[in-house]
Amino acid sequence: MSIEQKKLILINRIRTLEDELIIDKITDFIEPAGSELPEAILQLLKIADAEPEENLLPHTSITDLLNPK
Repeated sequence: MSIEQKKLILINRIRTLEDELIIDKITDFIEPAGSELPEAILQLLKIADAEPEENLLPHTSITDLLNPK
């Protein structure tokens, strides 16, 4: 399995999590890596996190962009 496939599996598993305790643990685990991001990016992430779900745009993959339907 390629690293890209592993990332997609991990993303999908995280996306479907309902247990807030597990989500908090994952967040705590990756927090030190997040501190390496520039302050402007961290501020944008906080703004996006505060935005209601219905106002967010869905993510697109490079495959979707290169192979429009």
